[in-house]
Amino acid sequence: MIKCPKCSKDLNDGAKFCGYCGASMQKDQELDSTLYLLKNNLSGTYRVEKKIAEGGMAEIYVGEHLALEIKIIIKVLNDALSKQEEMRERFLFEARTGAKLKHRNIVNIIDVGMAEYRPYYVMEYLDLGSLKDLLEKEGPLEPQYAVNLVAQVLDGLSRAHENGVIHRDIKPENIMLREKFEPVILDFGIAKVKSSGIKTQTGMAIGTVSYMSPEQCVGEEIDGRSDIYSVGIMLYELLIGELPFKGDPVTVITQHSTKETPNIRKALLNLPKYQNEIFQNIQFEKFEQLEAIIKKATAKNKKNRFSKADEFAETLRSFLVEPEKKSNIPVTKYISLFGRKIPLKKQHIFAGYGVIAVIAIFSIFKIFFGGHKENVFISSEPDGANITINNEDTKKTTPAKFKLFPGGYTIILSKKDYHSERVFLRVKDSEKEITKEVKLLTEEEYKELQKKNRGKKPINPINDIMKDLKKMF
Repeated sequence: MIKCPKCSKDLNDGAKFCGYCGASMQKDQELDSTLYLLKNNLSGTYRVEKKIAEGGMAEIYVGEHLALEIKIIIKVLNDALSKQEEMRERFLFEARTGAKLKHRNIVNIIDVGMAEYRPYYVMEYLDLGSLKDLLEKEGPLEPQYAVNLVAQVLDGLSRAHENGVIHRDIKPENIMLREKFEPVILDFGIAKVKSSGIKTQTGMAIGTVSYMSPEQCVGEEIDGRSDIYSVGIMLYELLIGELPFKGDPVTVITQHSTKETPNIRKALLNLPKYQNEIFQNIQFEKFEQLEAIIKKATAKNKKNRFSKADEFAETLRSFLVEPEKKSNIPVTKYISLFGRKIPLKKQHIFAGYGVIAVIAIFSIFKIFFGGHKENVFISSEPDGANITINNEDTKKTTPAKFKLFPGGYTIILSKKDYHSERVFLRVKDSEKEITKEVKLLTEEEYKELQKKNRGKKPINPINDIMKDLKKMF
């Protein structure tokens, strides 16, 4: 017996048409045997719509969870590999690994199963593409935006590492974007899990060469610091628009082991968008800090890297948020640059010597960095939402005021029984007050909105959001 993919009625094997609804069975088989297989086996729970991608190991389909009324993605192992027991086990292992981690920055696995002899799993629908898609479309990302994205990726990796899971294949195409550009890690297909029972041959290098750590390249034992190296390489690529090490696989592996990561400060300042002398002077030390962070993440010796993903994430967030300036040191002796006190004798790289130069420098800093008053007002409807800024709990609820220095900020408002809202905020001048009002939807209202917009153009299509991001940065 087979099922009609349209009405789910049982039909005799070999039926060409459904006697209940008239749907053609032969057409599905001729056009896409996998689509036919999925429709026949999953029709009671899912509506399988169409194939959207195909790789060397699996095929990807988009569909709908009929009971939950949400869009979903179905990943199914290809026909040839499904006939190999080891590959079936690895594929199911990938699904189970992701499902157990449960973190907002790790893809949500909804279901796993077998369609006859072919394993599949169902995951949440992510329609904004990957970081690779974003990079190809927009080019190098602004530092604040790239750092904010990567810090969230590290949050997800931290959860994985705490549970003994090493991803081993962190790269832009394995980071998808959820609504409002929240990064989500997927593809745990080659992850290493303690006591998993799935073995990797000693000396075998597994991963994507361009992002592999030196120890991963030669098949040595790895830990979470290998993923940290990969994240450092990915951050470099997001900022510059190209990989630090290029060439054929053998050349790249050699460079990972012997060549230091290129000077990112110099590469950033050479980008066309930074070809402005004043802007270069303002950004010089900020880029210097960013270079130091990436150098540490991509150190050849893993002992010299960040020891944990959350340590790396915390360092990146300190780059985003300026600390309080409480020093009583006379301004005639020091200038505060990105939260650091720098003696004026070192300022010749910005404006030369003398009182006139000092006045000029302070004028520039006033424009770019503003004062010390509370300048951002955040409110919500209804009030009482918890406020998180750049993944740090502020311990405040709406309405509330904050002092934020120029830069990009990700603000999350959360309240019991309401859907959490994530918004981006760009502060350009600390002297100007900014008011951010957010309407919170109940979970029921949010589900109803999603249902109403199903099949239509996404509420936040990538082009519209990127326009907003360009305004921010």
